[in-house]
Amino acid sequence: MLTILKNKTDLEIKNVICFYVGVSLKLHTADEVKNMKEEDWSYQDYLISSCAKHKYNLFFCNKETVSFSYINNTINIDDDLNDVHISLNKKNTHNTIIFQGQSNDNCGSNYEALMRAFEYMGFFMLNTIDEIKIASDKYLSANLLASKNIPQPKYCLITKDVMSNHDERHANTSELFWKLIDSIYEENNISIDSFDKENPVNKYVCKILGGSLGIGVFICTRDEIESILQTMFSIDPTAEFIIQEFKENTGDIRVHLLSVDGMNYEVLACMKRNKIKGDFRSNVSLGATTDMYKLNDAQHEIVMKTAAASGCRWVGVDLMECADGSNVVIEYNSSPGVQGISKEIKKNMFDIVFEKIDSYIKKYAKYKGAGNNSLKEKRTCYTEYNRDVVDTLRKEWYSLSDTRQKILEKCLEIQPGMYYEPHGKDSPETGLDCSGLVKYVYREVTGKILPSMCAKYFTSFKDDEYEQIDKKDLLPGDIGIKNESTILNHCGIYAGDNKWFEENIMYGMQLTDYDEFKYFFRVKDIDV
Repeated sequence: MLTILKNKTDLEIKNVICFYVGVSLKLHTADEVKNMKEEDWSYQDYLISSCAKHKYNLFFCNKETVSFSYINNTINIDDDLNDVHISLNKKNTHNTIIFQGQSNDNCGSNYEALMRAFEYMGFFMLNTIDEIKIASDKYLSANLLASKNIPQPKYCLITKDVMSNHDERHANTSELFWKLIDSIYEENNISIDSFDKENPVNKYVCKILGGSLGIGVFICTRDEIESILQTMFSIDPTAEFIIQEFKENTGDIRVHLLSVDGMNYEVLACMKRNKIKGDFRSNVSLGATTDMYKLNDAQHEIVMKTAAASGCRWVGVDLMECADGSNVVIEYNSSPGVQGISKEIKKNMFDIVFEKIDSYIKKYAKYKGAGNNSLKEKRTCYTEYNRDVVDTLRKEWYSLSDTRQKILEKCLEIQPGMYYEPHGKDSPETGLDCSGLVKYVYREVTGKILPSMCAKYFTSFKDDEYEQIDKKDLLPGDIGIKNESTILNHCGIYAGDNKWFEENIMYGMQLTDYDEFKYFFRVKDIDV
């Protein structure tokens, strides 16, 4: 039995835990992978190679066999199948990456509870359980994209109940089924009544909801779809299918994106996956060839919006450039494959991801006392800004001056939890206090030097650099002060919707609904 306890606080990656499904999965040792040809590597082999290169402790846990306990802020993980027995506590949030490998099976409540425990404790997770659930369900993910107005093929959901009449004595296809099928194309100004069922013009793509790697996807015409689905339901009455319109294309574009801070995404790599000869699919796992690809501006905007909607830190977006010149998102994946893209860019994709995360942790995940020796807890960084809250605030920011927008975005660049440093005025990396936050942001954006203490706003440079305003005139980017004295004072930058950016002695950089500011100031020329 192998028992591992890794509870040292390290501000760099030390441990990687990957969850997978399938008891028959063959896992190689690092030495075995080293002696294999890269062209024969599996997803797991790429991960094994990368972790060996960086000297990370790598643990594979099977989602079907793993068990855990959560006691006194310690997670104990046991997976007898892989001889894994780990104890992780709060200190491991800085040195351990948690993610689900290439699988779309959620594997029940035990695995879900474990993932939620990791999330609750603040571990660095490439994808949370809720993000995995949505990404793994093609209908839920399509609905999510639709809610964000992201272009995608028209679609509908088909179940056995939808397809068949509820009268068990008859197996005829229901009227509702045909209405849903026809609704996919009716918005294209094609009359449903004009369909020639004997010689249909339109094709449909059928996908089982939880399919991956191109498995469970097929194409059919209108007169084929009924018999195909009836056959599938006879095999599995509980199956669910998403039916999409078919778009003529030469292949699709796979884009890997990463957000180390949980907010801002960058494109890591992009490739064109060409159609397999004699097939409509373009999955590398099925033999498709690839080419490097550069996104145009419109495509870049679509994949960025898709990544943000997914919420996943590391996400693969499948984009299709259609024959009519339009671009649509086919789907996105919370555990994108690495074999094809790694071969195309001639670098292990795990190396790129891990190196960027490690750099982020070393730069931002600083831990330090809060300037008060009575505070024993070390403050950590990656409690994330709430994405929905930020998206709502940004809608208000768009109507503001460029200077105000830059000030607010600069606040977002300072990672939540960035530690509080008494009298810190220089930079987030060396720590800031509340007035240091305001001073730093305004200095970086406007070049103006604001007071180093909250109380000095009432005397220093007043009327020359800034002016006092009423609360009713407050706009995002303005400054709030608690009181006129130097005792128990505080300040922050207004974010809008009664929320403030502030450096808090207990929790570091925050976006909060702090409501004790009584005096308000506006820097001159901020709206020019």
